Amino acid sequence: MQRAIAVSVFAAASGLAVAQDSIDLFGVTYDVTRFDYSTITFENPFFPGFDLVLFEVEGTHYLPGEDALIMTTDQLADQSGPSNAIVKIDLVRDGDGVITGLAFGEVIRFVDELAEFDLNVSGVTINTGSTGLAAGGDVVASSGSEALFGFSLADGTLIETSAGCTGFDCGLLTEPFNNDCEDVAYVPTRDEFYTIDQDEDFAFKCVIFDTDGGFLSEFPIGNGLDPAIPGDPKGLTYLADTAANPFGTESVMVALDDVGPGLQAFDLDGTQVGYEPLFDDLGEPLLEVDGFVLQLESLAFDASRGTLFLTNQGDSFTQNFIWILEPTASDCLPDIDGDGELTIFDFLAFQNLFDAGDLAADFDGDGELTIFDFLAFQNAFDAGCP
Repeated sequence: MQRAIAVSVFAAASGLAVAQDSIDLFGVTYDVTRFDYSTITFENPFFPGFDLVLFEVEGTHYLPGEDALIMTTDQLADQSGPSNAIVKIDLVRDGDGVITGLAFGEVIRFVDELAEFDLNVSGVTINTGSTGLAAGGDVVASSGSEALFGFSLADGTLIETSAGCTGFDCGLLTEPFNNDCEDVAYVPTRDEFYTIDQDEDFAFKCVIFDTDGGFLSEFPIGNGLDPAIPGDPKGLTYLADTAANPFGTESVMVALDDVGPGLQAFDLDGTQVGYEPLFDDLGEPLLEVDGFVLQLESLAFDASRGTLFLTNQGDSFTQNFIWILEPTASDCLPDIDGDGELTIFDFLAFQNLFDAGDLAADFDGDGELTIFDFLAFQNAFDAGCP
């Protein structure tokens, strides 16, 4: 493995970006850039004129249709604001499609623990399917209160799971099968929620539920699978079977925290397909942290480009880092005909794949071929290839 060292600092749309050397993970070489997401501010609904700062992010999900991230935090009460927020963050790209900054998009929902209920939000995903909690493209948030909650992506409304329910009554309980629900990822090809259970050391597991909250199965992760793998599992994301998937099969990827930071991947039946520690033989982190702690809390994946987003939890003042790992220029996904250029023939090749029902055309990574794949392909084509 190669240690990523900071080599330059440049102005970005939100704060400073730190460019690092490339890093090799799972047989893919990634260019690495780090951003400070605590430079993102938004209006405090309780005290207009006094902005809230995004910090201690608990969940991250890539939103392909908008080229944005959904990020969650339950720490805003520290700033005399609501305790929980689900926020959309836009990605800023240069003319070559390289991400150069983060910009505030919108608040999807504030949840105030005093006026409503303590969401204690941890992970976040989107149910792109047609059944169950938040079906049709709305937000699913996992809670430290061991439940899954649905929110409208359009206006943040808490989705009723039963007529007239409010607060905790609208949650799908993950107990007793998951007693420490750290994150959630929707898997469209199975119409299921995969969740992380971080309840007990050496018993860490991924617990799978149907979209109505019914327990289906589980499999061990982290040191629950192998005692030699350090780190507590915190983040979870789905990797669709697209050309950008480094494993060549549908999978889920787990982020392991500061006890032994790393990334672990499994196929959908729970067989490990990859593990990469993010520390060297001396215990030093492979991602630049400026002397702080590499404590991965969540992660996300752009299925059309193969970009990984790794989020540090940070605290009120420091370490609020997000690393964006973009595959090097050798992989140009919208160059479907492989001639080294982006032309009308790539559109025709994409159309042929789509018409043939080939999931290589699943550019938004939802496991289905829809109009949104055309939009995701168009975005990738317009962004170009470095």
